[in-house]
Amino acid sequence: MTDRQLQYMITLSEEGNITTAARKLFISQPSLSALLNHVEQEVGAELFNRNTTPLSLTAAGKCYIETAHQILSLKREMENHICDIANTKKSSLHIGCGTQLSAVLYPKILPCFMRDYPDVSLHLVEDSFLNLCTQLHKGDLDLVVANRSVSQQTIDSLPLYREELTLVVPEDITFDALSDDQHLFPVIHPEELCRHPFILVKKGQNLRKCIDDFFHQYYISPEIILETNNWDTCYQMVSQHMGFTIVPYASVYNSLPQEHIRRYSLPGRQFREIRIFWSKKSYISTAMQHFIHLAQSGF
Repeated sequence: MTDRQLQYMITLSEEGNITTAARKLFISQPSLSALLNHVEQEVGAELFNRNTTPLSLTAAGKCYIETAHQILSLKREMENHICDIANTKKSSLHIGCGTQLSAVLYPKILPCFMRDYPDVSLHLVEDSFLNLCTQLHKGDLDLVVANRSVSQQTIDSLPLYREELTLVVPEDITFDALSDDQHLFPVIHPEELCRHPFILVKKGQNLRKCIDDFFHQYYISPEIILETNNWDTCYQMVSQHMGFTIVPYASVYNSLPQEHIRRYSLPGRQFREIRIFWSKKSYISTAMQHFIHLAQSGF
């Protein structure tokens, strides 16, 4: 049973459709079907229920996929460990990050890492924190960078940096705001925020929790006219004079245009914390250690 076969079965379980999985794997649908039949004959059990849409795993299939994740993860750890023992830098590193956070993280860290470890095979995954944590538990990822705090016995983490949240308004709107050395921008009075509509990221995101906590702290009941999963949408709506938004300063400053908007700091200096996570049961290779070091020193 090869690594490729294991990965193909994992992809099929994730997609739930042979045609979709084959397209994702860049192979033909008949080839994937034939491989599935071969694997099932080899293990002596059906792995998928063919009469469900999407395809669902049988009890044997669940066992197979769970074990496949473990095999691939252990094999990668073994290879990385041997590379460390042999004092070579030919290994792999699988890193997960939120889509919008990656626009800040990767440009700052990856050039230095690839210079220091040119032979390491990097695999970058952008997804929700929940999905990234699932992949971390399965061993599909070595590291995850996210603005979350997780209290789980199986996961370790370190803080990377704190990012200030800022108010973004259309450029033609100004306020009498206080300037000081502690804030990035003039500080707006909380009362002003009750008089304008907001475009915010949806509930369920950690950023939205930070924003809601701020509103609650200052007894603000905002008029929310639009919720979206994308900061870019919030930003663009503000530039079109549709309302205000609250976003992390560095993440947006580094990835979105600054025209047609004006920025203010929030009272009390509101922050979100960015952390890097790894599984306690994983082998911490020198490549992982170096990436963690770069992530901590890069901000």
